[in-house]
Amino acid sequence: MAIIKNDITGQILSLLSVVGILSLAVLAPNFVGIIGKPQYKFSRKKYQRSFYYLKQKGFIKISKERGIDILKLKKSGKAHAFRYYVDRLSINEPKIWDRLWRIVFFDVPDIMKVSRGTLHKKLKELGFYRIQESVFVHPYDCQKEIEL
Repeated sequence: MAIIKNDITGQILSLLSVVGILSLAVLAPNFVGIIGKPQYKFSRKKYQRSFYYLKQKGFIKISKERGIDILKLKKSGKAHAFRYYVDRLSINEPKIWDRLWRIVFFDVPDIMKVSRGTLHKKLKELGFYRIQESVFVHPYDCQKEIEL
């Protein structure tokens, strides 16, 4: 299984998962502005290397149409974009608690034990409390994060 190399590749995959297809005129100068303000200033070379890496791993397809590079997210790229999103998922804690508990329950079949274990781990990481095997509660609003 390939791993997302760095934050640039994750940002590129995230952007492609939202827009689907991205066209670049040899890495458009405003590309960084499209992605959002990165924590660090990355050079043009690092973005080009990230595109090459994503292409080599089979996450994106790069083609040329009328002299413009077209980037398309492949199925495996969508899976990694989702994983990148989930890894960075967090629940904002409001200043004042509304004194309501949110209940999350689910049923994952035994044939997907690994996925169920991963879900349990992520819910605990997000601050959920386990009530039963597949029932968790959280003190803050988390509907947006749970509706993946």
